[in-house]
Amino acid sequence: MTAVTDSTPSFALVVGRCRRCRRESEMSVAVAADVGADEAWRDGPLAGLPPSTVALLLEDARVLELAAGESLYRNGADPVQLMLIADGMMRMCITRDDGRRLTMRYADRGALVGLSAVLSTPTDHRQERTWSEISGARRSCDALRDTVVLVLRTERFLRLLRTDHQVADAMLRYLARLVDEGQRWLGSDVLLSVRERLARHLLSLAERVDGEFAVRATNQELADSVGSVRDVVSRVLGDLQADGLVKRRGRRLVLLAPASLHRLAVGRPVVSGP
Repeated sequence: MTAVTDSTPSFALVVGRCRRCRRESEMSVAVAADVGADEAWRDGPLAGLPPSTVALLLEDARVLELAAGESLYRNGADPVQLMLIADGMMRMCITRDDGRRLTMRYADRGALVGLSAVLSTPTDHRQERTWSEISGARRSCDALRDTVVLVLRTERFLRLLRTDHQVADAMLRYLARLVDEGQRWLGSDVLLSVRERLARHLLSLAERVDGEFAVRATNQELADSVGSVRDVVSRVLGDLQADGLVKRRGRRLVLLAPASLHRLAVGRPVVSGP
């Protein structure tokens, strides 16, 4: 067992240790050289825990690298593993048998994936499978960008959750935040127009490229995000472009007026242009 130190372990050092373990045991785990993991830990729900607790959570972690478009899971149920996103972005979706898709959550650097599955009971998992069979809807988690995920040891996490009140408190606060975000997300999907929902998703997907905020996505991918169809989204994007809010440059959609898009996303009146 790795000795616990008095200083917070560098996430990058953990990645290096995972790489050495892979060479020694030939584990089929893809490893990225630089995952921005220290920032991910600071941005995540477990930031602020004592260094000794952080060391225990990081010990024997595995690093997975997913290419953009690759799925973490598509079998309709979360994998029973707790994962911290070190870099990139994942999208959690529900997809019907007819191909219609609705985005339920975006998870970027610092977010935990798989927490609900780790905390669920066997009865919960059976109910999830029954729901999928009856509704014809399946859950999936896909990488929107090249993504690096740190897989934590589930048994160690659950033991700390039961015995360490600081870990339990951090998880309660994180789950409360997820519930609040989920309620606001659901409310937006029900009450906002496609134009307003599209503005919200564009802001969620945007990344800085050559000094501009841009989204790399096709009209079909955006339609999947907002739970609409491509023709409707194409028409709305045309309106946004005519209003000077966005501009299409190949596969890249540049956000010309992020502040105006934000006002639109929360249902406030917007004037054309920045």
